[in-house]
Amino acid sequence: MSGGLATQGLVVEVDGTRILHGIDLAVPSTGLTALVGPNGSGKSTLLRQLTGVESPTAGAVLLDGGDLHALGRRERARRIAVVEQEAASELALTCLEVALLGRMPHQGLLGSTSREDRRVAEDALERAGASAWADRSFASLSGGERQRVRLAAALAQEPSILVLDEPTNHLDVRASLETIALLRSLADDGVTVIAALHDLTLAGWADHVALLADGRLAAAGPVAEVLTAERIAAVYDVRAHVGPDPLTGRLAVTVALP
Repeated sequence: MSGGLATQGLVVEVDGTRILHGIDLAVPSTGLTALVGPNGSGKSTLLRQLTGVESPTAGAVLLDGGDLHALGRRERARRIAVVEQEAASELALTCLEVALLGRMPHQGLLGSTSREDRRVAEDALERAGASAWADRSFASLSGGERQRVRLAAALAQEPSILVLDEPTNHLDVRASLETIALLRSLADDGVTVIAALHDLTLAGWADHVALLADGRLAAAGPVAEVLTAERIAAVYDVRAHVGPDPLTGRLAVTVALP
């Protein structure tokens, strides 16, 4: 596991309860990786480990072969950007000011905003589909609109790795598809993208999938190899059908109760 983002024997315990059990995962440096699994399978916990927000009970998180936690917060923020599922929404800031928060890891000690910082933030808002709200209060936006602005702030960091926890949460159907398309375009531009997703059909737009079950890595690899009907049925306790979507040709998942 030399290079990129990886975990090695990762164990996480909270109040004596083991949440993650010896996870060995190498996140592909190219393409979009979807992290999927039932509620309570450990997806959000694993993402917090991958970003260095929390330290493991045992094992390690590696970045380019070195201990991620050995890096300072500013250096980690230059390399890894995070879009959380829930974040403070009552910020007394405009959307452009929120996007500019993503420039902080690149600014000096005084934190002054340069013309280049503003250009990058404005471009990030445009790419996230949020430029129309640049001068609006962040707190006045809907949940889906705020999600797009948080994504813009992450893009403004100009990271080499982008980690997202349920990036389509609160978004309608079109906005969800636009977000997945944006993540794919970032991956095509060389950004390592890993996103936790609930919707298995949206996960079908990824290049790679890591499937968690009960805090363990059930499978990881190319989408078609991981998201099989048999494996989905076993992990989610449902009946499942997997096949090409008639509109897109990509993998689509249909499920029903047993």
